[in-house]
Amino acid sequence: MDSPPQVETVLDLLAKKRTSSTTTLLGPNSCMAGLEIYALTLNVSAALVENGIGARSRIGLVCGTGIETAVALLAITTVGVCVPINPTVPVDEIGRYLDSMGVHTVVVTDDTAGSIDESLARLGKRCLRISVSRESRVDPEAALELIGGAPEPDDVCLLLATSGTTSKPKIVPLTHRNLTTSARNISRTLLLSPEDRGLLVMPLFHIHGLVAGLLAPLYAEGSIYLLPNQQPADILAALEKSAITWYSAVPTIHYAVADMAASRPALRHGLRFVRSSSAPLAPTLMARLEEFLGVPVIEAYGMTEASHQMASNALTGSRIAGSVGKPAGVEIRVVDSAGVAKPAGEVGEIVIRGDSVTAGYLDNAEANSSAFIESWLRTGDQGFFDEGGFLHLSGRTKEIINRGGEKVFPREVDDVLMRHPAVAQALTFSIRHPRLGEDVGAAIVVNPGAHVNTGELQIFVSNYLAPFKVPRRIVVVPELPKGPTGKPQRVGMEDRVNGSADVRLAQRDAGKNELEDSVIAEWRQILDIAEISPMDDFFHLGGDSIQAVRLIGKVEERFGVTLPIASIFTSASFPRGMSHAIAEMQRPDIATPVF
Repeated sequence: MDSPPQVETVLDLLAKKRTSSTTTLLGPNSCMAGLEIYALTLNVSAALVENGIGARSRIGLVCGTGIETAVALLAITTVGVCVPINPTVPVDEIGRYLDSMGVHTVVVTDDTAGSIDESLARLGKRCLRISVSRESRVDPEAALELIGGAPEPDDVCLLLATSGTTSKPKIVPLTHRNLTTSARNISRTLLLSPEDRGLLVMPLFHIHGLVAGLLAPLYAEGSIYLLPNQQPADILAALEKSAITWYSAVPTIHYAVADMAASRPALRHGLRFVRSSSAPLAPTLMARLEEFLGVPVIEAYGMTEASHQMASNALTGSRIAGSVGKPAGVEIRVVDSAGVAKPAGEVGEIVIRGDSVTAGYLDNAEANSSAFIESWLRTGDQGFFDEGGFLHLSGRTKEIINRGGEKVFPREVDDVLMRHPAVAQALTFSIRHPRLGEDVGAAIVVNPGAHVNTGELQIFVSNYLAPFKVPRRIVVVPELPKGPTGKPQRVGMEDRVNGSADVRLAQRDAGKNELEDSVIAEWRQILDIAEISPMDDFFHLGGDSIQAVRLIGKVEERFGVTLPIASIFTSASFPRGMSHAIAEMQRPDIATPVF
């Protein structure tokens, strides 16, 4: 029996169905079989060569959502290096992006052509409009000869920029081997087969859509339904009418689908699972989706530098809500600052290595020197393995809030806020503090028809987390700010929400109790301020170290407990936190305070 052909390039993925007449790519008004796609890809590649595109040239692609974009992307990776472009970004920004990538030629297709190509031309970019005709001009072998032969596994075929939420974006070169390895890993994790039909709802300018949405189904020889309008109503319509068996998306899309599905209890579909990646999936959202759709929701963990997937929960066996599962195709370690592996249960930085991982950033020696520990790539994420080998994420290293020396992982606070029945979404972030350096803030989206005040939420959070982790400021927003792929933007959030409706100002005294009133009375006397709310910060109110010592003495005199002086900088820096600390120390079973 012949062994299956090795799949080491994107063209190899297409070659698996080079003789197949079964549908592979389809949309609302058209479809293409595997043999058509293979021939068309090579013909478009040949057309690029005939238009002066040299081998391994960097070619921009304005990414739409139709079959034309998918074929153009496959063709560019066959002959050169594809630089996908988000068409919703302002043209001047696109121009700067292409300049940083060294791109001079941009491809537009029938589903993206329009004013953007004219605008790019004014910026000095050469624009090639490709019409993906179903009729091949030359046979595939002749086209392959024209382009100089098939690409090699270690040829770079894709350039993507990191999100740039915490620093200047870095350029990630990915090879054919990187991409096909990740496509294989995802296909095997999800048990994809030729009978599966995936719904592509993520954009092709993002690694999630490109690899999980397009290449993984091609590896499994399945089919892909490309959705022109990626709105929740269109997603549900496709699920009902187009024999979709699975889709992968970011949590913001899942939120919208769950909200709409809740109003359509008679929703009929052929799904066997739903996948979530690229941002943390709240366990409450996972439960809602599974309830409404009646299928497993699989959370995975990916990043651009790893060609997407690194870890995933499995379709069979154990799944843990709040975990991103087990390593799925790459090696993963949790290490300390020296690169030494940490035991189960201890938080550290997540590092990875494997055939899907980039060899390094493009033309960026400084980034590469700090990004690798020997052969391991530092992800910038914090997390830990539990005793069962499941990986749990705590947050981004650069997103950790350092509150006067106390470290707060934003995702931990997000998860607690979203346990509250009134909270649909939450995003915890750093806010500036004159003495502590940083403090904890949060933005929330409230469920339709629900009402909540900050005092109630802060008490709720304090039941689960240490006082220094309780957000000092909570704002209600209509929606969380998101990047182009729907991923919430945590860094810089304080500046974005300044001026938003702050529910603490509307109901500043909500949730007080008798002990809290007494603590506030002492603060008023020490600080000589008439109006103090439970969440006001001692140093924000003008307190200094001398007044802090006096306050600690007053607390001992009135309540019979001795608070550590350091607590005024951390857990007891606001009246509610101080009253909580006093109450804990007054409990007969507590011998000494824990801070």
